[in-house]
Amino acid sequence: MITLAKLVCPVDFSDTSRHAFEYAAALAHKFSSELVLMHVMEEVPLLSAYSGHAEVDEVKDIEDAARGQIAAWIRAARHDGLNVRVAILHGHTEDAIVEFCAGEMPGMLVMGTHGRRFLDAALFGSVTERVIRRVACPVLLVRLPANGVAYEEVRK
Repeated sequence: MITLAKLVCPVDFSDTSRHAFEYAAALAHKFSSELVLMHVMEEVPLLSAYSGHAEVDEVKDIEDAARGQIAAWIRAARHDGLNVRVAILHGHTEDAIVEFCAGEMPGMLVMGTHGRRFLDAALFGSVTERVIRRVACPVLLVRLPANGVAYEEVRK
């Protein structure tokens, strides 16, 4: 039986992930679920004139900016009493999402998809497609509509 006690929603701050977040927030509100918003910072070498502490400070600044953006999205969602937790992870996006879901065991993973054409997806794949194949939980894919309407209320 599927339980929606916990939802996980990866965000990369694109319009598509914002739209997925809005759906996830509405679902979490309707079903009194915990919503875990996760952002993955890809491991890339930082180019800095300084070594050591400067890179650590830069990473912390980027993490703080990500947390600030997520906090702004949460405030804008306007769902009173929304139970939200934020996780900032480091690593390869696909692996980080899969490993996080394995540890958290959410009732559902809510992800945005760009809805690329079949040929593009077949040739290049996408993080979303690769994650779907690897996670054990159900996945809700949310596509940004072509008409520009970003979100409609989720009904129980």
